[in-house]
Amino acid sequence: MDPLSVTASIIAILLLSYKVIRYLTDVKDAPKERAKCAVEALNLHSLLLN
Repeated sequence: MDPLSVTASIIAILLLSYKVIRYLTDVKDAPKERAKCAVEALNLHSLLLN
């Protein structure tokens, strides 16, 4: 492989690993976010009904 292809492959692997780490972090915090969304949806529902 030429150096440019190797460099591009390394960059792609680094970006993919960064995205996987971010995804795993987001999944870890999902219950908190889901609870916040439920509260917001309930507030919006109440607002629209009144």
